[in-house]
Amino acid sequence: MVGGKLGFSSESNSEDDDYKLTSFRFKPEFGYFFIDKLAGGIRGSIETGKDGDNSYTDLLIGPFVRYYFLQAAMRTNVFVDGSYKFGSQKFGPVVSYGISQYGIGGGVDFFIARCFAIEMMLRYSSFKYNGFDDRYNTISFLVGFQLFLNGSKGAK
Repeated sequence: MVGGKLGFSSESNSEDDDYKLTSFRFKPEFGYFFIDKLAGGIRGSIETGKDGDNSYTDLLIGPFVRYYFLQAAMRTNVFVDGSYKFGSQKFGPVVSYGISQYGIGGGVDFFIARCFAIEMMLRYSSFKYNGFDDRYNTISFLVGFQLFLNGSKGAK
């Protein structure tokens, strides 16, 4: 399976008129069905953002595993998904941090063709800068797509 998600966000703070963060995300993934309904693979994440004169770029990569609950003949399929990613964040022209992130979630694939699905997912993720104690937790609603190269709708 080959898929991914795109995202854009704009964030502001009601107490700080100067704060406005704009970011763009691209999250490709490549997986393989090792057994019926169970896939695993590699997921990446590229994110860029800008707050006034400050900018950052995150590059992450790592494994994921996904389990589909329904049979391949269904027009929709429900799944659970877990992943771990690691990489770096470059902040400004010179500052760089190592980061790690794990996430769990679930969602639904809606098949609009035998091997192509629009995907919706609710996901909890937590990331941490290496060497620091604080964790940053996020709940996200994601929309993306999946292409099943063998036309199997989420099952082998």
